[in-house]
Amino acid sequence: MIASLLVVALELTGTDPPPASSVVSPSPVARVAPVPPVAAVAAVARVLARSSPTLNAARAPGAIVLDGRLGDPAWAAAVATDTFTQQYPHEGAAPTERTTVRVLYDDRALYVGIDCAQSQTPIVARLTRRDRVAAADRVTVDISSRADRVTAFHFGVNAAGVLDDGIYFNDTDYSADWDENWEAATSIHPDGWSAELKIPFRILRFESAPRQTWGLQVQRYTELRHEWDLWAWRSRAAPGVVSTFGTLEGVDGIQSSRQVEARLTQSLKLRFRDEDASRALFSSLGIDGKAHPTQGTTLDLTVNPDFGQVEADQVVLNLSNFELTYPEKRPFFLEGLDTFSTTRSVLYTRRIGARPAYPLAAGETWVDDIGPSRIWAAAKFVGTATPRTSVGVLSAVTGENTAQLRQADGAVGGRTADPLSIYNALRFRQRFGLGGDVGVLVTTANRRESGGGTRFTNDAYVAALDGRWRSPSANYLVLGQVVGSVLAGGPPRPSRDGIAVTPGQPSFGASMTAAKRGGPHWLATISQEVSGPQLDYNDLGYLARKNDVFTYAELIYRTLEPWWNTTDTSSSVAVSHRQALDGIRLEDHLRLSTYATFTNFWAGTATVYYHAPHFDDRETGDGTALERAGLWGTELWGTTDPRRLVTGSMWGQLWLLSGGVQMQVYASLVMRPFSRVDFELAPSTLYTEGEPRFIEKDANASVYYFGRLRANNLAVTARATVGLLPTLTLQFYGQLFLATKRFTEPSQFRVSGAAFRSQIGISDLQPIAPWQVPDVEQAALNLNAVLRWEYRVGSIIYFVYSRAQSPDMTLMPGQIPRLDARFLSGNRGSIDTVMLKASFWWG
Repeated sequence: MIASLLVVALELTGTDPPPASSVVSPSPVARVAPVPPVAAVAAVARVLARSSPTLNAARAPGAIVLDGRLGDPAWAAAVATDTFTQQYPHEGAAPTERTTVRVLYDDRALYVGIDCAQSQTPIVARLTRRDRVAAADRVTVDISSRADRVTAFHFGVNAAGVLDDGIYFNDTDYSADWDENWEAATSIHPDGWSAELKIPFRILRFESAPRQTWGLQVQRYTELRHEWDLWAWRSRAAPGVVSTFGTLEGVDGIQSSRQVEARLTQSLKLRFRDEDASRALFSSLGIDGKAHPTQGTTLDLTVNPDFGQVEADQVVLNLSNFELTYPEKRPFFLEGLDTFSTTRSVLYTRRIGARPAYPLAAGETWVDDIGPSRIWAAAKFVGTATPRTSVGVLSAVTGENTAQLRQADGAVGGRTADPLSIYNALRFRQRFGLGGDVGVLVTTANRRESGGGTRFTNDAYVAALDGRWRSPSANYLVLGQVVGSVLAGGPPRPSRDGIAVTPGQPSFGASMTAAKRGGPHWLATISQEVSGPQLDYNDLGYLARKNDVFTYAELIYRTLEPWWNTTDTSSSVAVSHRQALDGIRLEDHLRLSTYATFTNFWAGTATVYYHAPHFDDRETGDGTALERAGLWGTELWGTTDPRRLVTGSMWGQLWLLSGGVQMQVYASLVMRPFSRVDFELAPSTLYTEGEPRFIEKDANASVYYFGRLRANNLAVTARATVGLLPTLTLQFYGQLFLATKRFTEPSQFRVSGAAFRSQIGISDLQPIAPWQVPDVEQAALNLNAVLRWEYRVGSIIYFVYSRAQSPDMTLMPGQIPRLDARFLSGNRGSIDTVMLKASFWWG
């Protein structure tokens, strides 16, 4: 500790920044100046004195008007603290501007008043949607009310009064998906700006006691200086977060809350379908409830929820043999997900109410698109049974999903794509010591097929045991998990690796990771993972593949002090090896990467890597493995100064394939012409040519046909946000997606004998005469516009327009696919939806 402080003192050299007038609007950014030499000794003193500060809260002597001005007489009774220390860009230095914090409380809520003096740079106040962190000046308050040094509630507000919240868990992990109903107000004055936060005690989970002692952290971010100032100082080299908090004392005589909350939601939805010119009106009434059976637990209930205001998933050209995953966006499932988190994705809540993937026979088509399965009801119970024991229970019921199917002879009839299903997850975790815990996660998925007869679905049962150990400094971490699964009922479940999952046959997997994740320079990670041939927890989780053993190791060297024209750098070397349990070599990978943030706050990464020749046992869909030639690749990424009114970033990837090439480019341009408006345009493109890919096999599975794939993809995604008020925003989302896949130079491999999971080398492919192969041309357009008004705390009105358009683009024999948006003209294949959703929260 003393040595690191001496290093800080020796490196703090430079001159003071010039003063600037305060203006409530974006303006040219201020240059970041080094810390003057005279501040070095003071910086060391600040680090020593303020690493674990204490603040005493005072009981409010009177009412507090939440206006952000801190002018109420009650604030004069509060103890003030201004012991902030700069963490970035000049670690350990004095803040450029003074920040003062006071804390009050009454019988129902905690009040935090923060005064931000600001004369060196203009104030940046941007209006945007709640929970969206914009490029603006802001303050955050983190409260560890359980006083466990590993969990905390996060509350943030920017200078325009826009709120965001989240939760810390496992000391360092953070989720912005936690949402609660609380209030804050801000005020801009000639000397800077100030904020008042009102945090109800019903939000904070704490044990009943005459006197509370909580962990506390207050941070301030100044946009135009890119500066972070911390009340409880934490080195950037320290991996711990919650464990470094200061202390809040003086909250005495408050009672545990048992408040019950309810939200009534009414939705009206009008749908227009182009294919048959149909119109349909839907009305839906939903109820959400929340209660706190004990001070440390929360019970959430939802009946007939509607998530029509949620932004559509991005369409992606998937050239891999693996299922894509998408982030959870539905509010009910987002909250409390940290309780169920484990090393592996044993719980992937997007499975609940997902669009079923029902296999069609030859000549069969759906008359109407299969929509997501309707969620009838769901319940979630999370919290702490004791100060060191956390529990979580999740249960959901989805209704039968039936759609109209047109058979090859033209007959139309209803078909069940997904039966009534019941999903359950149970989580238990026990902490020990300062940084250890052990947990159990059990999930079940049960289907109730109607009509009797032979089942076409399975029930699924999964159990996992996980553990974690963190050193007292949080620099070292060890994670481990064992998971087992078994199916019950129904037919064997096919798998792309050719090894069907048989009901009644259990299988297991295990993972272990050891990491050094703290310290000024050297970091390291090594992990080992194995998955049995029958392992399958995809009914309520996500498992990319099974029947393999995977090893990964990475070594990182970083610098956190200014060097040359950089503020920090990171360079790494990583190796990985994957092999099937029956000996097929699946992956050997070497990667070298370097990253730097420059003093002008531009940043960039350069990466090179090598994939050794290997086999893909998922290419043909029956376990027969196709050889992949080795390749060299490179990636470049860069981003401009995020403080500017116009910022951009670009990522590019180049693979040199055997006899071909693959290129990808993704760019993003963000424009903030006004403090209330921001716009993002994100084009992307992909081109690949030359790699042999599987096309089909004959009826006897004795001949496999391949072709060199030529694929193109062009997509443009646009997002815009208009902030009318902190509680009234308008958001737009749109994506245009075009893609083609064409096979050339066809070849074949003739099977001699019945060798299960045999291997096909590239040299084994025999050229054949061209024939009509199933080329693909694809176009899609997704649009979404959401007007959101929180007309009172917790009560929201949404007005939503959405379009999903993906027309049928069957190619004629001999027709060459091309990127063509004309199929989207005339509303072809479109489904337009207009929805009004209103909720009223009582609590």
